[in-house]
Amino acid sequence: MLGKRDQGSSATSTPTPFKYMPLDNDSIRIIYLQPRKEKKHVDEIECTLAHVAFGDKPQYKALSYAWGNGQTKRTIILDGVKFEVGENLAAALINIRGLESAGEGPQAIWIDAICINQSDIGERNRQVRLMPFIYTRAEMVLVWLGTDHTFKIHCSNENGLRLRGRTKYPKTSRVNIWPPHDSEKFLSLCRRDYWRRLWIIQEIGKARYGGLRIHYDSSAIDWDPFIEKMKNQPKLANTAPLQLDAQRRDRFDGGHTLINLLRTHTGALCKDPRDKVYGFIGLAVDVHERFPIDYSKPLFEVYADTIFFLNNDESRSQHDILDTSRLVGRMMGGKNGLEPNVAAANFDVGDITVRSHLTSLRVPGCLVGRIREIGPLYNDIIARTERLEDWTSLIWRNQPEPQTRSTVLEQSELFLEILQPFDEVSQRTIFSFDNTITWGEQQQYCIETFESQLGSKTDANVPENGSTGYGILERPGPRLFLLDPPPSAISPSRLGLAPLGTKVGDFVILVAGIERAVVVRQVPTFNFAMDGARNHYKYQIIGCAGLARDTGTAREVRGTNFLPRELFTAGIFAPPSEAEHFNMYMDIRTAWQISSLC
Repeated sequence: MLGKRDQGSSATSTPTPFKYMPLDNDSIRIIYLQPRKEKKHVDEIECTLAHVAFGDKPQYKALSYAWGNGQTKRTIILDGVKFEVGENLAAALINIRGLESAGEGPQAIWIDAICINQSDIGERNRQVRLMPFIYTRAEMVLVWLGTDHTFKIHCSNENGLRLRGRTKYPKTSRVNIWPPHDSEKFLSLCRRDYWRRLWIIQEIGKARYGGLRIHYDSSAIDWDPFIEKMKNQPKLANTAPLQLDAQRRDRFDGGHTLINLLRTHTGALCKDPRDKVYGFIGLAVDVHERFPIDYSKPLFEVYADTIFFLNNDESRSQHDILDTSRLVGRMMGGKNGLEPNVAAANFDVGDITVRSHLTSLRVPGCLVGRIREIGPLYNDIIARTERLEDWTSLIWRNQPEPQTRSTVLEQSELFLEILQPFDEVSQRTIFSFDNTITWGEQQQYCIETFESQLGSKTDANVPENGSTGYGILERPGPRLFLLDPPPSAISPSRLGLAPLGTKVGDFVILVAGIERAVVVRQVPTFNFAMDGARNHYKYQIIGCAGLARDTGTAREVRGTNFLPRELFTAGIFAPPSEAEHFNMYMDIRTAWQISSLC
């Protein structure tokens, strides 16, 4: 029994715009593809559209296809009204009409471009959330790979489709028509644009077993025989269909978490950048709660929703959250496509005090040391030989133990040698924040442990303007610094480049996945209301620094032509130990800035 119809009127010489009727909750639209009438032209496609509720257990097929570039349109008749669809979709309907429904009456099919009112953002939000269920409940998911011919030739082939079965109108169960065993033909099919689509990962992944069929040109074959034919040809190993089949079979083995899907399919294509995330929500096994799907949101807010969702997952260590931030930002269009809305309250450009709750990100890092001395500007080291002599003298004064001094002097020489391509543009990645990002808590264990071994150190011996004799606030630019590493460090880095505003006693934190370190300052405060007379601390994020490679690694890579982003040691490590683990808290805009620029 058909449900409520959308409104159309009889086709006339003056086309009437198609009008969608609102959908009830948990309802979908299904088109009924009509058999071709004997006296109709082959390219005339007639469909009706009906509303059905999931509770009624509707029987239908679902189409998986590539929308195409949208430039070439074809007109079908939908409820008696002319309705434009892409040429690739029109070709798919002709194929299905010939192979799936010839002589069997109307075929019930769900097709996103027709069954969702694409101009209604609220409906798109709701229907995208239903899509995994739509493909799971479909009795058959039809994969359309396109045609080798022009649309006109493809239309003329429909008569041939009708005659390929044992009877004039073959049953769908007998559809097993495919070109001869030809590895080159298969390879060309595996390179079609369809396999690059992001949405097919969900559409194929959610199809029921035995309910997936490939349609191509004037042929069709069920999924499993298609995959078996490919497995028997070594040239086709690691092609997209085989990868999708493996993921489809292993989707409950942990690989289908949201972060794994994002990492595995970074190059998948879609028209709306929001779908780089939304296209995986229905497939991700760890999205238990309702992820906010809203196509009216700016890209930056979708990025923020994604990062907050992942950051609030207590089952993850979160040590790679900034690496994830960079990944999601690049997938959704890169830095230029993700500018935050500074007019919104959450992206205030003033100073920011963050706390460890849902409105801030927890970013775990690894404590790699405390700044011991701040040296001259990097540009002065290059331009003025006396500054290089000053820097060498600074190392001598601060490293009285001969073996350590020799190590640091060699590390400095290797570091300055590696920095040859570090031009003015690259220097912008060593930066301090215009605003102040702070949070308060008890002293973190890693710093308490560090200071118990090396003693505390403040900037009390540094003049008020932060200068150590080199005019730190007078001339901006990255400055060399010496680092006290933790005693537990086996082969430590002992120097780097610090941003404007860095002081002696600041801590350097390395975060997985970014090529810069973060400079953090600890300031004692007393908060009697919170914990009697115990000493509490305010932590402040100063900016991003560049950390030199340890001496052994620097020797190994000597002579390598590095890209500017590869000049410093990167945070590539497993979750840090308790003695190294440092939790930073920051707003989403700061996380975006660090991950996109570093």
